[in-house]
Amino acid sequence: MAIFLPATLSANYNDNTPRPITICSGASILILGDPLIIAPGNYTWEMLQNGVWVTAPGTNNTTDYLASSLLNASNVDVVYNLRRRMTVLALPVYDSYYMVTVQPILPILNNIITAPAIAIFCGTANPTTINGSIPSSGNSTFIYQWQSSVDNISFSNINGANAKDYTPGSLSSTVHFRRIAISGGCGLTSTSNVVTMTVSALPTSPEVTDTKLSICAGTAAALKIKNPLPGLVYKWYDSSAKTNLLFTGETYLTDVLNQSKTYYAESGNGTCTSTTMQQVEVEVMPRLTNITVTAEVMSASSMTFRWNGVAGATAYQISMDNGLTFIDPSSGKLGLSHTVTGMKGKQSVAVQVKAIGVLACQESNSTKLNAQTPSEYDDIYVPNAFTPNGDGKNDVLYVRSETIKSLSFYIYSQWGEQIFYSNSVSVGWDGNYKGSRQPVGVYVYYLKAIMENGRELNKKGTITLIK
Repeated sequence: MAIFLPATLSANYNDNTPRPITICSGASILILGDPLIIAPGNYTWEMLQNGVWVTAPGTNNTTDYLASSLLNASNVDVVYNLRRRMTVLALPVYDSYYMVTVQPILPILNNIITAPAIAIFCGTANPTTINGSIPSSGNSTFIYQWQSSVDNISFSNINGANAKDYTPGSLSSTVHFRRIAISGGCGLTSTSNVVTMTVSALPTSPEVTDTKLSICAGTAAALKIKNPLPGLVYKWYDSSAKTNLLFTGETYLTDVLNQSKTYYAESGNGTCTSTTMQQVEVEVMPRLTNITVTAEVMSASSMTFRWNGVAGATAYQISMDNGLTFIDPSSGKLGLSHTVTGMKGKQSVAVQVKAIGVLACQESNSTKLNAQTPSEYDDIYVPNAFTPNGDGKNDVLYVRSETIKSLSFYIYSQWGEQIFYSNSVSVGWDGNYKGSRQPVGVYVYYLKAIMENGRELNKKGTITLIK
């Protein structure tokens, strides 16, 4: 219990000069009576009311007076005049005059704090200042104490945080803040509203099943998140700038593509997004060009089919049953020819050839060529095309026969000019005339052959020169 010590200690029983003191309404403060020289018979504390001294409220018959009975329920100060009456030698004696100013207990108003513009953060937070208002409660001054909490239930004082405003330090998790305002006068303690600085964890950057995909032109690609995590949302964009959201979900089916394109995936938890994006490259593979097939009769019992190489092909296959089944060429998967043996004279064979790329959809359209071996008696054959491009394959056009005794072989341009002549099956046309390579096109041939059996054969036809 606090004890009020008067400014003057007087033993003058008749000193009626009041001594001023100020207390709060209902304060448990002792107002001390003056020291006594002669012990009185009794004590009574009195209060001046409407010009008349009346018995003071509360415990009033002790040496000192407990001021807790002096109350003020108004909004302004109230002044009480007190004195102590004693009986000394059967006479009334008065001392301990006081002028007591009792201040009202006023609530603290306008104790409000305001969150900064940004109060939600990802990963870590460096928030700006939490601004506090200036409270009001009469003419009182205020002191402040800022508090923090991790659960918005139990709050603890922040050391040194006693200003009107508060700037938190770096945060790695969500924290709640409030301000206690304490009046320097007779005011109540006030607790402000709570401001929350929310720090959300950064979501894990997404993984994709394939960072690079290959598709054929005119098809779509399926982009997939690998091991998607519960609670995360995955978004797909066509640039790292994220200006165009394409799809939200774990699997994105692109539009039909005719050129290569790059896509970007990010993960989010509703508040924050991953710090990095996953890039997926979709490579559009061109379809393989068609194949040109030529046939070269080796004898009445064998025939060789040849074709041009196709850029991007990883293998070639042939079919001799109208495309029902395909096998590797006799020259190997990457070979450019296939020889059919064990044939009979005048036997026909149809060969289809297709090129295979990295993807199955790259296959070129298969081409089909029908060819027939000559009769076993007229074993003579002139190819319908050749490719004098210097690759060592089908560069020279020969008359094929194993039964020719003598030969006259002529080749004419489309204008009827003779540009080649041979009298031997071992001498063929290499596509040149007078030292100049002849253009791609169709040429006419004529031959006269005497076979070993003495029969004379005349034959004419066309030859296509292919580069």
